[in-house]
Amino acid sequence: MSDSRHQSLVRLMQRFRRLIEAVIGQLVDRFNIEKIRARDR
Repeated sequence: MSDSRHQSLVRLMQRFRRLIEAVIGQLVDRFNIEKIRARDR
């Protein structure tokens, strides 16, 4: 299965994902959150 997205777009999305995961990790540490209770629909 080939990826039809441009390589620059893929790199940009990876950078945003790393940033978002880092922020979530900091919030988990700060507020002592152990479990995410949100559900996908």
